Order: sequence, then structure tokens, then C-alpha cells
Amino acid sequence: MHDFARNAQHNKRNQKSKQSKPPVSKLLILLTLIVLGGLVFALYKLTSVKPEPVVAKPSAASSKKAAPAPQKASKPAKEEYDFYSMLPESEVITPKVAEYSSKKADTAAQQYAYSLQAGSFRSAAEADKLRAKLLLEGLNVQTSKIINKNGSIWYRVMVGPFTSRSKLNSAQDVLANANTESLVIKVKR
Repeated sequence: MHDFARNAQHNKRNQKSKQSKPPVSKLLILLTLIVLGGLVFALYKLTSVKPEPVVAKPSAASSKKAAPAPQKASKPAKEEYDFYSMLPESEVITPKVAEYSSKKADTAAQQYAYSLQAGSFRSAAEADKLRAKLLLEGLNVQTSKIINKNGSIWYRVMVGPFTSRSKLNSAQDVLANANTESLVIKVKR
């Protein structure tokens, strides 16, 4: 037995798949050939361009030497560079500027040091608590008892003293990382 209906459906599917592939148009082939021809022509023109000859200006070193003997016109003269003769001519001597020279620290500035006040408390226990926290951070910490003009007692927590600005700044960074505000105080040595 032969199923003709099934064969008809199969033939329709084959025809659809054959029809879905459009042939390459002749116009597309023509455009591709024109573009390729243009590229080949452009490459040919680029390879046939001769580089322009470079004319070297005479340098100060070559003007001091005797004039070279004339050469044949067919061969361009090669310029030779002599490192040892060019180096002294290209040396640049800079003037000394007083503003850029290192200065000795002022003697007045050496008379002072700087400390950081990390806190001021009415209670000695609170001051000792902050002192212990800052000692664990690796800082040089002292507490001092201060009596105000009105007779009240305060306990100050001081870090330092510091003679250089860089050490002072690094201590301020440590205090900032420990969430402690600081106040810079100038102290006479």
C-alpha cells in the first residue's frame, strides 16, 4: 500500500525549503567586484608612491668641520651622528635659584613642639579609659589635671609631644581612625 497523501505533504515541505533560499543576486556580485577592484587599485597606488627625500639641516658640529668633498648627485649623502661630539653641545646648564635650595629650620620654630589634646573630662576614670584606648593604638599618651579660673577640675588626655609635622599628622590619622577628635596645641620646649 502506498500513502499518496503523505507523499504530497512531504513534497510540499521539500518545495518550501528549496524556495526559502533566494539565489545570490547579480547586482550584489557586481558591487562586490567593483569594491574589490577599487581596493586593489588603491593598494597599487600606495605602493607606487615614492617617499620624499629628507634634507638634513647642517648642525653646529658639521659647520665647524671642514666642508666635505662634493659627492655624486645620484647618491644622497648619509648624515653621521657622533654621540660624543653632540652631547656637550646639547648640555643645558640650569641657573641656581635660591628659592629651591634647602633651608635650615628656623631657630624660633625649633623652640616649639606640638601636642594633640585627644579629650578633656571632668572624671579621672573617663580620662584613664581614653588613655588606655590610645595606648593600645601605639601612641604616647599622658593625662594631666587642670584647674580652671573658676575652680573646676578637668583631666586632659594629651598625645605627644611631636617635633615634626609628619609625626603629628600620622598621630592625627591614628586618632581619626579611633573615632577621636583632636586639637593641636603648641608647646614651648
